[in-house]
Amino acid sequence: MALVIIILGALIGVQTGINRRLAQEESSISRKAGEQFELGLIDLQNQWYQNAQERFEYVLRLNPEYPGAAEKLYEVLYQMNSLKTPTVTPTPTPTRVVTVPLPETGGADILFQKIQDAINNKQWSEAIDLMDQLRKLDLTYQPVSVDGLYYIALRNRGVEKILQLGELEQGIYDLSLAERFALLDKDADSYRTWARLYLTGASYWDINWEQVVYYFSQIQPAFPNLRDGSGMTATERLRKGLIKYADQVASTGDVCGALAYYEQAMALGSDPVAQPTYVWIGEKCWETQNPPSIPEETTAAPVFTPTPTLTPTPEGQLTPGETPTPEPTT
Repeated sequence: MALVIIILGALIGVQTGINRRLAQEESSISRKAGEQFELGLIDLQNQWYQNAQERFEYVLRLNPEYPGAAEKLYEVLYQMNSLKTPTVTPTPTPTRVVTVPLPETGGADILFQKIQDAINNKQWSEAIDLMDQLRKLDLTYQPVSVDGLYYIALRNRGVEKILQLGELEQGIYDLSLAERFALLDKDADSYRTWARLYLTGASYWDINWEQVVYYFSQIQPAFPNLRDGSGMTATERLRKGLIKYADQVASTGDVCGALAYYEQAMALGSDPVAQPTYVWIGEKCWETQNPPSIPEETTAAPVFTPTPTLTPTPEGQLTPGETPTPEPTT
């Protein structure tokens, strides 16, 4: 018992030590993350963007869920990307002064306020048009803020075109323009990827049904209602593609393989036109898997023919069919 008590005490002591060390490590990590986050804020305030980026990335490596670290890193990357955008300085012409007339809005400040109002009201196209006017009026007016508003408007208009309007090409283009101002977030980049996959799958329509099924089988589970200008959703394209490909497989004689594709198509929605073919292929597949049985050959039983019984006749009389034997003559 004493030995058991000693062993238990040692185990408890070891576990306690491990827990204490883990707690110390967590406390140390939390302290380091907090210190680097605060230093990153100072670097960001002083526009030391490279240092700030390294600090916020270090914080996220220590604790991916650290409050505010991801947002500040995004802000740093946006500011760094803005600095890479060249600023065009107009060349003064001493002989001729070109005067740009002010718009009816009353100047750049009022125009900028209208842009913010359009952004708040989610009027993305109107905001972009107003920003184009502002840039024509004064290219140097709050360039960082205007670039940020360009990013917001282009990003959200691109997502809206992809998810709501079915304008996939235009949405992809808007997101590509937004990417010039800052890195796309994961959601927007994901929507762009799915839109590209949709367009790729649709490019095989009526050309290669196997490829149609391949691409839309990937899109449909994630975005079943994603559509293009035709109005056909990913679900509808997959359903029709499965039916067309099933007919193609059936034409090679593989009715059971075709049946599998038909079943997938019918699970996505009924089709009165394809239903008779679906039933016929199902029957043919069943016949293929259950061939009719051939009866075994049987040996016919021998037919017994009874031997006729001879009836004795009186001496000297011939039986029917008997030939008389001549007697010898002397």
